[in-house]
Amino acid sequence: MANTNEEHFKEIHLSCQCTNLGHMTVVALYEDLSVDEMSPPYSELHIHSQLSVYMPWWKRVWLAFKYVFGLSSRQAHWDTCMVRDEDLDAIIELVNRHKDNLRKCKDNTL
Repeated sequence: MANTNEEHFKEIHLSCQCTNLGHMTVVALYEDLSVDEMSPPYSELHIHSQLSVYMPWWKRVWLAFKYVFGLSSRQAHWDTCMVRDEDLDAIIELVNRHKDNLRKCKDNTL
């Protein structure tokens, strides 16, 4: 991304409904609708799930092995986040903003 300052960047951090701090999702919107010869207008929406489990690679391989063969583990590793009801409006607003930006970008490039 060329610019990530306040006017071109909006980010929402979502914590999971289960209240586990390890289940975090970030929704980010990068936008620049200014028109010039060097950079066309753009809008990008990123959704990223972050696992905050830090282990050496050999422990992660061992956990994966146990998972594949159905062996139980005391540690649960998830790549999902259950969205809380109070976060829905913020997500919808960001997606609608991205949708409007894409329309504007299309109008500017045609």
